[in-house]
Order: sequence, then C-alpha cells, then structure tokens
Amino acid sequence: MSEDVKRYEMLWDCGFCGAKKLLGVTHKHCPECGAAQDQTKRYFPAEGEKVAVRDDYAGLDKKCGSCDQANGAKATFCVGCGAPLGEAGTVKTRADQVAKSAAAFAPDDAKRAEAELAGKGAKPPMIQKRGPWRWISILVVVAVAIFSIWFLCVRKKSAEMQIAAQTWTRTIPIEEFREVEAEAWQDALPSGARTISCSPKKFDSRKVPDGEDCQVRRVDKGDGTFEERRECTPKYKDEPIEKPWCRYAAYQWTEVDKKVATGAGAGERAWPDTGVKPGPQQPGARREGARVEAFVVELKDKGGKTHKCEVSEALWMKLPPGTAVKTEVRARSGEIVCDSIAPKK
Repeated sequence: MSEDVKRYEMLWDCGFCGAKKLLGVTHKHCPECGAAQDQTKRYFPAEGEKVAVRDDYAGLDKKCGSCDQANGAKATFCVGCGAPLGEAGTVKTRADQVAKSAAAFAPDDAKRAEAELAGKGAKPPMIQKRGPWRWISILVVVAVAIFSIWFLCVRKKSAEMQIAAQTWTRTIPIEEFREVEAEAWQDALPSGARTISCSPKKFDSRKVPDGEDCQVRRVDKGDGTFEERRECTPKYKDEPIEKPWCRYAAYQWTEVDKKVATGAGAGERAWPDTGVKPGPQQPGARREGARVEAFVVELKDKGGKTHKCEVSEALWMKLPPGTAVKTEVRARSGEIVCDSIAPKK
C-alpha cells in the first residue's frame, strides 16, 4: 500500500471569548483574551482552512494532572500552573477520519470534538456473568436434536421375513464402431478426430492491474496537529484466458442395443445370444460390451408386504424361495436394509 503523508495544524475555539478557528500549534493561548488552549476542543479544518506544519513531530501532548492544561511532549513543567509533568498522562486524541478525498470530509467543529472525547475512554459496560444453567440448557437442546434425528431417520429395528422369489438377470450390451459428435478443448481432441468447428471460450482467468483504490485518512497526532494520509491499494480485475473449444466427430464404440436374459431360481443360467460375430475394427462393426449380472430376492414380511433387494451371487444362492431370513428395516419408513439380510439359523 502506498502512502502520501502531510501534516497540518488542527483548529480550536476559545471557550472564554468565543474566538473561533484558532490554530492548534501557533495559538497555545487565545490571541483575543489570552485564555489557554482547551485540547478537548481541537477539531479538523475544512479543506480551504488547512495550515501546513513543518517542524518535527515530538509526540502526544502531556496533560497536567493538576489543572488539565495540555503541554508539549518535551515540557517538564506545566505552562498553566507550574506543576511537574514527570508522571503526567497524555491527552486524548480524536478517532481517525476516512473519506474518498480531502474535500469529501464532513464538517467538523469544537462541539463534535468535545462530545467525541467526552465519550472516549469511558468504561465498557459490565458483562453479566451467566451461570452454568445456560450451558446445560444448550447441551440439553443439542442432545434432544441429535436423539430426534437418530430416532426418526437413522434408527433401525430387526425383522423376520421370508424369501418369496429369487430372480436373476444377465445383460450383454451391443456396441457399434460409429462416428459420433462431441465437444472438447482443441488440445484435448482424441486421435483421429475430425474437427467440425472451433470458437474461443473462457478456459481460466488471471488477475491484472486495474488502477488503485484510494482514500484519505486524518490522524490526530495529539499535539495540535494532524496527519493527512492518502492511502492507495492496487486494484485488480479478472481477465479471461481463452482457448479454442471445438466440436468434432470421431469414431468410437457406442452402445446401440442390448440383449437381456432373465430367469428364476438357482438352476441353469444362460447368457443371451447377441448374434454378434468378432471382426475387424472398422465403421459399422459391432461387438459385445461388458457383461453384467444382477441377482434379486423378493422378501415378504409378516404383514404380507413385499420388498426387493439386489444381493451378491453368493448370498443369492443361499436364499431359495421359502427361506426364513433376519434383516433390519428403517424404523420410520419401513425400508429394508438390504446389506443386513441373512438366513435365519
């Protein structure tokens, strides 16, 4: 972050004779009546009223503990009453003010300064201590919520059922080597693909400089001056990165049909006849895809309701019709948990 820092005198109003817009460093006493400067009435000047300060910053003013007079940071005795300042505290400072430009600050005056500093340093409100019952109540609510979720959605119960039917399915997909159209990045086209068309498309983005975001900050230095800082941070924008996105045609094995055989019981099981003969890979050629088997049992509960589950071949072989089984069902929905099926011993 870049900064451009300048220092100016704050203004103050005399509370005795009413003289206004006196300079915070130049006028330590009122030029009209001689009254000492009241540091609680220092305020920021408007844009056209700023007076630059060229001397080095010495530090926060010291506040006399006897008469409340503000004294320079290097002072050893109070200019108002002569009291030693060895253990004197420092004056309060105004909160930073921030605006988009120096001319955009809201008007300031002695009343606003005095009101702000009167509230600054006030003790924070006492935080009421809470007893353990609050935490106990929270824990009870959480426990009830967890129990409710378990009871309604997760809880299972045991059930006894009987196998009503036992079926199997064998499927062979039929694939054809044909030209299909698809889309992909140009540098990811499959070998041998025929390009139909390409156009630019956003692939990613990158951050690029896009000027700066700037603001002006006023900082009360606590000695009758303030710093005005122009603070700027780089601003960026997303710039798209484009690559050619193409529609292409390429030959690939595509499922065009399938043959299915089904049956019941654990007797002989045969694969369906596809009629496909092996041959060279060329346009229009056909082949068998990966073969798939599925084994399903139908269960009947004591109320006569039926349920179907797909199980492994090994378990399916142990569950002929009429077999008594033990299983689990969801307590709320009555849905069977297929992985829990086991022959009753």
